[in-house]
Amino acid sequence: MTEQALSTDPTQSVSYLSLLVGRLESSSSPSNPEELLIIPNILDSLAVWRQVVSQVGRVASNLVANDEVNRNRLVETGYLQSLLTIFTAELVLPLSTIKFLAASLHNLTVERHGSAVKEMATQRYWRMMLQLADGLYIFPEKYFIEGDASSELLDITVICEWLWSCLTAVIEDEVVPVKSLLLVDDVPLLLRFLSPFTSRELPWKHKQSSTSQRRGLSLMTAACSTIESLGTNLTENLDYFLSPLSFIITHPGDLRDRPETDDPSNALAYLIDFLGTASPPSSWDLNGRITSSGHYLDEDADEADPLSFEDCEESIATGKASIIRAVVALSFELEATEDRLAWFWVHMRAWCRRLERDDLVACAFLSFGNVARQDPSAIALLSGTTSLLPEIMASMKPETNVLVQHAIVGLLKNLSIPATNKVVLGEANIISKLAQMGVWRSGRDVLGSVQGAAVGVVKNLCKGNPINSASVILDCNVTGQLLDLISRSDDPAIRFEAARVFVNIVTSLASVSRGDRGKTLHLLVHDRIIAVFIRMLQGGRQYPVLVNESIIALSLLAAFGPSGTCARIVHSSEAPPSNEIVSGMSGQALLPILCSIIIPKTGDETATPEIQANVTTLLDQLARSGNEEARSARMIVTSAVQNARDRGHPVAGGASCSGKTLLAKHIRNILPSGSTILHQDDFAPPIEDVPTSGKYPDLQDWDDPPTCIVWSKFRSTLGHVRSHGVLPTLHDSHDHLNKQIEVGISQTVEKRWKNAFETLAADKAERGIQLVWFIVDGFVLYWDQGVFDLVDVRLFLRVPHNILKRRREERQVYVLQAGGVWEDPPDYFDQIVYPAYVKAHEHIFEDGNVEEGELRETWGLGGKSLQVMAPLEGEEEMTKAFQKSCEVIIEACRGNIGTVVV
Repeated sequence: MTEQALSTDPTQSVSYLSLLVGRLESSSSPSNPEELLIIPNILDSLAVWRQVVSQVGRVASNLVANDEVNRNRLVETGYLQSLLTIFTAELVLPLSTIKFLAASLHNLTVERHGSAVKEMATQRYWRMMLQLADGLYIFPEKYFIEGDASSELLDITVICEWLWSCLTAVIEDEVVPVKSLLLVDDVPLLLRFLSPFTSRELPWKHKQSSTSQRRGLSLMTAACSTIESLGTNLTENLDYFLSPLSFIITHPGDLRDRPETDDPSNALAYLIDFLGTASPPSSWDLNGRITSSGHYLDEDADEADPLSFEDCEESIATGKASIIRAVVALSFELEATEDRLAWFWVHMRAWCRRLERDDLVACAFLSFGNVARQDPSAIALLSGTTSLLPEIMASMKPETNVLVQHAIVGLLKNLSIPATNKVVLGEANIISKLAQMGVWRSGRDVLGSVQGAAVGVVKNLCKGNPINSASVILDCNVTGQLLDLISRSDDPAIRFEAARVFVNIVTSLASVSRGDRGKTLHLLVHDRIIAVFIRMLQGGRQYPVLVNESIIALSLLAAFGPSGTCARIVHSSEAPPSNEIVSGMSGQALLPILCSIIIPKTGDETATPEIQANVTTLLDQLARSGNEEARSARMIVTSAVQNARDRGHPVAGGASCSGKTLLAKHIRNILPSGSTILHQDDFAPPIEDVPTSGKYPDLQDWDDPPTCIVWSKFRSTLGHVRSHGVLPTLHDSHDHLNKQIEVGISQTVEKRWKNAFETLAADKAERGIQLVWFIVDGFVLYWDQGVFDLVDVRLFLRVPHNILKRRREERQVYVLQAGGVWEDPPDYFDQIVYPAYVKAHEHIFEDGNVEEGELRETWGLGGKSLQVMAPLEGEEEMTKAFQKSCEVIIEACRGNIGTVVV
């Protein structure tokens, strides 16, 4: 092989050199000593190739600058794969070569070029760029030349900036999930770009220009932004943040400001340290006068546009804001009681008291707010000597930073849900404190999220709590601010939620005895409050739950208010003050609104049967009060209802029925006092989480077995019942709001079985056993094996298709556990309900025949002992099903089934 060939053909050179090395290793001397001369020639060629690589990078960078066509062509040629090969070959490349190659990468992605970003969206490319930037930034000395290193530092920071722009482009383009780009072991590489601002020491001891300083800040904020993306996208995999760091980060940070706690060596602890201690590196002169060595620059030294302290602090604050969002996102998955996280909550509690640091206080309260989504955690946060209430109260001041106020009211909204917390927060006068903060004042209207969340706190505290409800009505400051907010706000959500505060107050006060109710409820009979309900009724017509709540509130006022209340309700909205008329809740007389609900105009939407029933109840109350206008309206409605029925269009004419499953309630009626029905319907997901049907994409599918129930919550509740003998404290049901067509049973049979269960209870009591009964009612009880295993006696009612369909159509409106309302669309039974019914039960019957098939052997008496009944219509059939159920239950109890709770 000739020397010329060696210098021009690298492939042949490598092959020849490999053969030559092999011969040299096998003998003491080469057969041809002149062959040794080829070695320096090859090394000289390698030096030339590096120069060529540098020029290729420069040319590529220029070709793709602002040129989409060339970008596409270069990507298609495999240029990116070649760069990956070069950068992962562990070659020591000159800084100038790296700069040109990095510039070409930057120009390929600077405008989010599709094909380039898509190809780079792999772990290999992302990790290559991150490791290259890390190596340059943390270990720059190997690129320094003798003398002043400022130019090399400038090049290093600009290269790192370019690489970070590529990393950011890949993340923001969201081609692939972030977790597919990063290994757990790579997290320290991100953190090292934060280290100069926690240790206040740079990785190098050389003077930096203001340009290099700004780039260092830019790299830090880019790393923080990437960590934020990880935090918000990797909440299901906390290992990235809780695993021990794979290697020690240079400059681990100043620990002086940390509380006395043993923090683990993981990424989350490092981020907490960054938030608490980050500040400019000590070697930076933020007025442009002091070098890294502490010497003053000459007066003639040229430092154009020096970095100011304010600019540096602003950049650090930007980085901290990203990290706070990451920490808050991660707190969604953290448990307040988990031992390995105790150190984290110690920090959060300490930060609640750092009133001079609004960012830390907001981060802490937001994190506690996330963990308070779980009721046990919410209760624990307000219990005993570790209660968070003193810290909350200390920050509830008018001058408190807006972000902190937002965090506090968000936390309070979650804390105010458990019944025990309602008492604690009520006794602490939290509602009055909110008013004193001024969150509902007109000057705060631009802060709609804070106002709305604060309204939610009061709404929660008043729900089912007469004492808190009375405190609101008796506090003119609170009531006045809420009423002014309703009148003034242009946000329908805030107006309606504030109106629902008064609904909750009415329903809570109406639930106590007349003596306890006293004049407190009478204070609600006020023109402004009545007008709120009427405007909620009119403005919320598209939201049935709002309409129903306003009707119920007015009905309760009519029933329990002082003499003259009904007349006041009728007349209060006829001439509302002009300053209270707002878009969506404008004033209108009540009676025409009620009549329009029962007798809609042509083209208007027909109200649900439940709402129609409640309207007629309210009209009856108003008419019985002697009010002539109400009597006239009631007569008009009665006549219209009768005409509609005569034409075959029935209209609901009485109070809506309570209950869902008749058999379960008939059985409950003969069991001892305190026996409970647990409705599976109460575990349906929120309406926004219900998926659409795969076959009918325009329809939400409320009945598909895998998704129609929040199975984890249902199993947890059943497990709690078996372990404690009571429902969870905060379990709530909306079944009583759902319409039910009642069918009775034989009173003789009912009495006989009531005596049988009383005898059973007495027999058990003689043995020291108190029976506690729970009836679990559901339409897909036997779909989930975990649920099935938690039930002792299994009954199944098999009903023919035609009866199921008619019953469903008779009751098309469902009040949901989350507070919304669902009404069946046309053909919903045939398209969604019945196919789901078959899917949920075909595994129980032979050949999947849910109507006529025999039980599979595994489900019969020799297996899971499922008892199947097939009642038809009417009282006699219901009585048969009732009797059979009682027989099975009594027999099972005598066989000592059930769970012993001590």
